[in-house]
Amino acid sequence: MENIQLLDGLFYDSQLKGKEYLLYLDVDRLVAPCYEAVNKQPKKERYGGWESTPIAGHSIGHWLSATATMYQATKDEKLLSNLKYALSELQKIQSYDEEGYISGFPKDCFNQVFSGDFQVDNFSLGDSWVPWYSIHKIFAGFIDVYHCIKSQKALDMVVKLSNWAYNGLKNLSEVQLQKMLICEHGGMIEVFADLYHITQEKRNLELAEKFYHKAVLDPLASNKDVLEGKHANTQIPKVIGVAKLYNITGKEKYKQIATFFWNEVVYSRTYAIGGNSIREHFGPKNAEELGILTTETCNTYNMLKLTELLFPWQPSAHYYDYYERALYNHILASQDPDSGMKTYFVSSEPGHFKIYHSQDHSFWCCTGSGMENPARYNRNIFEISEDTLYIHLFIASKASIMNEKVKIEQKTDFPFQQSAQVIFKTGSEAIKKINIRKPYWLTDFNQVRVNNSPQQVVEKNGYLMIEREWKDGDEISYELPMNLHRYYAKDDKHKQVIMYGPLVLAGALGRENFRKQILCVTINR
Repeated sequence: MENIQLLDGLFYDSQLKGKEYLLYLDVDRLVAPCYEAVNKQPKKERYGGWESTPIAGHSIGHWLSATATMYQATKDEKLLSNLKYALSELQKIQSYDEEGYISGFPKDCFNQVFSGDFQVDNFSLGDSWVPWYSIHKIFAGFIDVYHCIKSQKALDMVVKLSNWAYNGLKNLSEVQLQKMLICEHGGMIEVFADLYHITQEKRNLELAEKFYHKAVLDPLASNKDVLEGKHANTQIPKVIGVAKLYNITGKEKYKQIATFFWNEVVYSRTYAIGGNSIREHFGPKNAEELGILTTETCNTYNMLKLTELLFPWQPSAHYYDYYERALYNHILASQDPDSGMKTYFVSSEPGHFKIYHSQDHSFWCCTGSGMENPARYNRNIFEISEDTLYIHLFIASKASIMNEKVKIEQKTDFPFQQSAQVIFKTGSEAIKKINIRKPYWLTDFNQVRVNNSPQQVVEKNGYLMIEREWKDGDEISYELPMNLHRYYAKDDKHKQVIMYGPLVLAGALGRENFRKQILCVTINR
């Protein structure tokens, strides 16, 4: 569903605000650490915050993904111009390394790993802070650019980078690989699975499976929850990668891991807003400890990615009930509507407040995934499966789908308006069935009309299905009545949240006399 554009509404406004920050950022400053990593003088000074640390370079990767996706969503030519300039700079930087390495830090740490003689802990590998985690963002950035603008240059660069990784890892034993995977390594399974899908090169599938972390993933395959005390956003990308491996290989083990993990996180370790973790880690099962360091935003970014992968395996409304709750209450709410800055954590402490990153001096992990979130609002509003159109989310949008054979538009001001309409513009004969999600919070049976005539609908897996011959100009309308209801914490029924439809309600306590700059708490990992 590449050709979906937002129309006026909450998400459209938030997407424009997110685009402003992408255009504000200076490519020369973002790529500066990459120049320094190959002992070349950058054109400008690097940014501060995490970009001044050994994790440097992750932000240019996030920016590539965000800018490519935002261009696809908005067709803003300034984004495309900036993207092409960034690719030319990165190609120049990569040319300085004969092996094709490119990142925001020297490759000394990887050379240690490739030698087989290296030190490791949860967040350090080869005496460097999470190097695979950081370079994963550059891999993913190149792949997203290739997908969104069909850039051969981006594909060539990521192929060179993957060849460097293959040559370095090919001689490590299984014991050495599993030792390496103790350290957080981001979505390395995912990027190599994606690259295999693009190139069909067997070595990329081999690389993806080299990053299979047995200590965490094997218990999940046996329905054993070993998540307590583990760093949450270290684990979620592993499972995204495994889900993609299932789509490639069909191995049931991979499907079992992804499905069990999703169920355990969503139903046993998720807060009311759809986020998870406290102090970045999974707590005990069915515990919802309140605090200012709950629900790291990166985690929810990744849980939404995992959700969209699971739905096609067994279509059910519960996937997008979760997706909707997390999208509205965490992802949309994580961006300051005034400045466009993003949160790291969303506090669950009663009476607390949000802390956003600064423009130039933060560059946290959640600054990076936060760059990507507004560009991804378009995703998963609609989904096509053969001759069936799924309507997952009630967001004002228009789409050109099935190679532009079908054009549709969804009109709504949800949640302020409790109804929506979908209009076929062209190509209606290519669609036989319409499946409209019946959300869990719906107060009454959802009456569906076609051209203002009530319809007999069949409810299946939480979707209201209409099957008929569709004509250009047909209009489907449906009511979305919401009510007030309570969410009870899993560990204490006295901890409650008031919800209205999918929305978690919060009181506006005011911001008078707040300092503009607040020193953030440092996480002791």
